[in-house]
Amino acid sequence: MQFLKKLPFGVLLGFLLSLSSEHRNDAQGADAPKFMYKAPKDWTPTRLSDSVIFYDAPALKKGEECRISVSSRIEDITFTDWFKRVQSKEPVIEASGQVEGKTKGGYEMLRLSKIVKTPSDKQAHRLYLALRDGKRMALILCTASSEDLLKTAVQQAEAIADSWDYKGEFPASRAAYSNTGVVYIKLPAQDITLSYVERRDGFTVELETNDGSIEAQRLYIGDGKIAALLYADPSEGIFLQGVKYKQGDVFRNGSTIKVRPGYKNVSDLKSGDLYVTLPGIKFELPEK
Repeated sequence: MQFLKKLPFGVLLGFLLSLSSEHRNDAQGADAPKFMYKAPKDWTPTRLSDSVIFYDAPALKKGEECRISVSSRIEDITFTDWFKRVQSKEPVIEASGQVEGKTKGGYEMLRLSKIVKTPSDKQAHRLYLALRDGKRMALILCTASSEDLLKTAVQQAEAIADSWDYKGEFPASRAAYSNTGVVYIKLPAQDITLSYVERRDGFTVELETNDGSIEAQRLYIGDGKIAALLYADPSEGIFLQGVKYKQGDVFRNGSTIKVRPGYKNVSDLKSGDLYVTLPGIKFELPEK
């Protein structure tokens, strides 16, 4: 499966995803792996890929944004060059000087804060916090809609950096926040176009929005509670719960999908299933 193909590394600001806290199940017990860092408590995690995970602050009011993205990767360039590359290209209103330092664990650290102008003509407050151990590099990126919210994110980001230990496992590599092994993704509240795509290993169904796309042979969609199967038939096209859809059909933002009998609850999904929440769509259950 392919996730959010329009999001190159370093351009993580335009499509920060979120999940409702009901899906969060932190790995616990003696068999739980040791992770690279301590995740912020009560912040909602979303796995983007094996090397990128997002955290949303709790109790945000309407219109507020306070998010942290954490990523780790191997890079064969200098630390300073990589740090410049991962910063967004949005117009800068105000910026601090770049600061060098070390974490409590002894890793090299670079730090820079900015106020930028977003494509929607709003101001966004950002903190870039980067760590390095040889060729292993990590980015902790805070983005917030106000200075006060950024301070909240920065406190958590600093705690993440100070807890960092490369001997551990990166949490997103096992979707560690979900001990069921289900992968959760949330699309923005926008129109969603369906496409039937031919790949080398078979056909897939693609869900595309203005800000990104998700592609898989088989996935579930819903409102965070129910799960309706959407899949690409090898020869017949796209099907949602057995109902055929055409190339280019659109789930309009604000529209309703009438769910057929046979749907699942999210709690019924199994390890390896992909679940995509569509917040702009209403899912109407069948009459009992």
